Amino acid sequence: MYIKSILLDGFKSYGNKIEITGFDPEFNAITGLNGTGKSNILDSICFVLGITNLSNVRAGSLQELIYKHGQAGITKATVSITFDNRNKRQCPIGYENHDEIVVTRQVVMGGKNKYMINGINVQAKRINDLFCSVQLNVNNPHFLIMQGRITKVLNMKPQEILSMVEEAAGTRMYETRKLAAQKTIEKKDAKLRELNDIITEDIGPKLQKLQEERAQFQEYQKVVRELESLTRLLVAWRYVQAESKVEQAEAKVVEVRNEVQNLKNTIKNNESDIKDLDKQVTELNRKLEEESGSALKQLQAELTAADKVEAVAAAALRAAKEATAANEKKSRLLTRALADDQAALAAKKQILDEATDTFSELRSASEASEAELSRAQAAFLAVSTGQEASSDSLQDQLMAAKAQASEASTRIAQSSMERAHAQRRLHALQADAAAAGAERDRHAGALAQCEQQLQRCQEELSRSQHDEASFRSLRTRRQEVHAQARAARDATDRLAARLQRCHFRYTPPPGFDTGSVAGMICKLIKVKDPMYCRALETAAGGRLYNVVVDTEQTSKTLLQRGQLAQRTTIVPLNKIRGNVIDAATLRRAQEVGGGPENVQLALDLVTFPSHVRPAMAWALGSTLVCRDLDTARRVTFHPAVRRRAVTLDGDCTDPAGTLQGGAVHQGSSVLAELQQLQEAEGRLRQAEQELQQLDAQLAAAQRDADAHAALQRRSVPPLPIQLQYFIGVPMMKL
Repeated sequence: MYIKSILLDGFKSYGNKIEITGFDPEFNAITGLNGTGKSNILDSICFVLGITNLSNVRAGSLQELIYKHGQAGITKATVSITFDNRNKRQCPIGYENHDEIVVTRQVVMGGKNKYMINGINVQAKRINDLFCSVQLNVNNPHFLIMQGRITKVLNMKPQEILSMVEEAAGTRMYETRKLAAQKTIEKKDAKLRELNDIITEDIGPKLQKLQEERAQFQEYQKVVRELESLTRLLVAWRYVQAESKVEQAEAKVVEVRNEVQNLKNTIKNNESDIKDLDKQVTELNRKLEEESGSALKQLQAELTAADKVEAVAAAALRAAKEATAANEKKSRLLTRALADDQAALAAKKQILDEATDTFSELRSASEASEAELSRAQAAFLAVSTGQEASSDSLQDQLMAAKAQASEASTRIAQSSMERAHAQRRLHALQADAAAAGAERDRHAGALAQCEQQLQRCQEELSRSQHDEASFRSLRTRRQEVHAQARAARDATDRLAARLQRCHFRYTPPPGFDTGSVAGMICKLIKVKDPMYCRALETAAGGRLYNVVVDTEQTSKTLLQRGQLAQRTTIVPLNKIRGNVIDAATLRRAQEVGGGPENVQLALDLVTFPSHVRPAMAWALGSTLVCRDLDTARRVTFHPAVRRRAVTLDGDCTDPAGTLQGGAVHQGSSVLAELQQLQEAEGRLRQAEQELQQLDAQLAAAQRDADAHAALQRRSVPPLPIQLQYFIGVPMMKL
């Protein structure tokens, strides 16, 4: 890649746009008189290459690079360099398809700076990477050797010369990037340790606490469900008890009805007796009028007047009694509304007892009236027949009989009123009993529906697959497997970070078959016994890090377009040929070394995919593995063997006469670490698979648990409001 042309516009002494062409690919020189702008052309090249030390271009700031510092009406300076990129072996990475590369840099008054590659705006770092990839670093202190510095360069120390060579070769950039990457890695490691500490000290305990609280909450929900179930059972039991009380009340109502009916019959009998007594009294009065004459009529008139006065008093008394009864009725109604079931029942019993007492009083009064009537009749007969045994006069006896008759009439009226009140009370009780029976029937239907729903829910619960113990064991096992997976992932990441050299990284070109790349030899082999890891690593040497591909075309594609991050040796399977020790030589070596347990072929100590056997034979087929150094010497220098041998400690003997060994290598073997990495990856895959299975089982168990909880909530449905009220106050309306 070399310069084809330079286009300057407003840069330093070039106020007008000018293009400089005719550059030679090998050598160029700029000549001219003083003040003609020779140095400005070199400054423009450095300007485009991204120079940061402006003193090398004789400027204090970017604005000084503009023509006459922007005072001539020109406010920006632009320089474009066209590079010839037809030589693809020296082209920048990523520009293989461009025959020309145009790099432009522009600075505007005010400090605005802009870079472009082939007309596309890019960042300054992209420009720096572009030129560093072709060993051009304008910020290298030895990139420009000005006048008076040649002697200084010639007198440089070896370290300074090495630094200059590294800068010229372009490796210094990678050293700088390496240091920056190491610092970044250290920062990331510190951040990772901080995050791990936070997870261990803060998040872990909080998560554990939350899990415990979740378990306690689930236990609380279980207790609440059991409490609800027991509460509903208690409500049902109370309902049954209330139903039995209702039946008892109905039996008592029937008994009261029978007693009332008996009272009615008794009252009817008393009425018939009273009618008979009235007839007898009327008959006696008639006889008395006929026999007594005018005196008797006068007495009768007085008696009638007294009866009228008595009737008025009796009417007033009845009105007062009715008002008193009405007030008492209101009082009883208010008392029944405020009292509980037992008070209401006691009131009914008290009313029944009062009715019974009243009936008893009426019966005794009736008997007394009959006795008095008998005595009056006897006295009347005695007076009528002229018997003189009586000490009282006839008029006195008649007055006493009238008084007794009036008292009997009063008692009869009072009994009639009490009977009417008892009938009204009976009708009210019958209506309340009918309403209570209808309400009981409705509640019985609701209870039957609840029992049917309870039975269905219990059947569904019996068919439920939920097991709380299994659910908890699944959750515990999931936590254990998650911890194992996390530990395996940490071990895998730690080993992978230590084995960065064993990872082959590339960017597949468009249409590239990734299956044509088998991978590095060190990751393709698996050591049968870990004790041979050190010997096999020494036997293979740098070939362990060679990459195996199918054909040489794949190798070429990877090298040219794979954007490899490091220099890599690629082994195509169709071209590689391995020199494997034949069986006869191997048997002879084992005889010299003391048996197959002391001498073995390195290729036989590993396993690998069959299609990469040529590469494995090339890497390990010509080396023997011996138990110790003496055995290796005997085998290597025996005339019938003459093969390279390696001991278990990594000492190497060669038929050419060289020996390699000494102190035992410190640290673990790469193959052993790769073996550990493969095992850790296997454990990680197994743990992740088991974790997926447990997640699926746990999700199914959670669904069963939710369904089970829903069935438990449905197993005891809430009672209707009317039924709850009926259970809470079972006797209020009875």
